[in-house]
Amino acid sequence: MNITDEETGDIFVQQGDDFHLRVKNIEAETSVFFAVSDLANNIIFEIEAIHENGDAFIEVDNEHSDLLTVPRGRKQEVYKYGIKVCKKVNDKWVDDTLVVGNKNTGEPNKITVYPKLSEGAKND
Repeated sequence: MNITDEETGDIFVQQGDDFHLRVKNIEAETSVFFAVSDLANNIIFEIEAIHENGDAFIEVDNEHSDLLTVPRGRKQEVYKYGIKVCKKVNDKWVDDTLVVGNKNTGEPNKITVYPKLSEGAKND
């Protein structure tokens, strides 16, 4: 399960599932990074995007999304994510954090994670 709300930029995923994002119109000489942190700003993981035909593709595999845990007894857990675009300008690296969806500058992009379930299991 993976849903991205294109209006808000929020992501909804089940723990352990792969998910993919596409960032359009990215210059070839840039590096794009996707990072996820908890609400206390502790980085959980960071992934570099793959460039193809002017777009950046962020591929989060099940090993990374499995790090997004849901505490026992909870129905979901919320994390934050950011996308940074880095490029060299006059021999120095500069970066910009993208504003995703209808968010304002500084407003967090959220990932809501639902627990991984075994067949017949219940998360109480």
